[in-house]
Amino acid sequence: MFQTFDHAKIIWPLSNSDESAWAYVELMVNAPWFFADIQITEKDTRVRSSYILSNLTQLNELRTNPNVAVLAVYVVSPPHLNWSEFWKMDQIAQVSIGIMHEDNFEFEIDIYELINGEKYYSRDISKNEIGNIKVIFSV
Repeated sequence: MFQTFDHAKIIWPLSNSDESAWAYVELMVNAPWFFADIQITEKDTRVRSSYILSNLTQLNELRTNPNVAVLAVYVVSPPHLNWSEFWKMDQIAQVSIGIMHEDNFEFEIDIYELINGEKYYSRDISKNEIGNIKVIFSV
């Protein structure tokens, strides 16, 4: 999902030998991704950090880590998902998956519920109902 280039690699004095730092990355697909604002606690030390994640599994792994407190999660959505001309970054309350019926077909649909109550859907739902909705991630 994210692509890096050797020429974008930078020297970062705080990095360990098994870590790399990058001046930039390229987004290879026109798909939503997540920005997580977190706090890591180890012993008596608390550090605030941010993660850029490509899927919900990674978000759930963060949430189940006892050393990590998820403070806020944002979905960064392409125009076709947020129905605008531009990419948007919105704080989410939860992400669900449901089943949409159209003609004789069933489609899985992602539902991004924003903190302000608005919802983004991974497919056009204008004339369709969504059933079997299951919450996959909740802040």
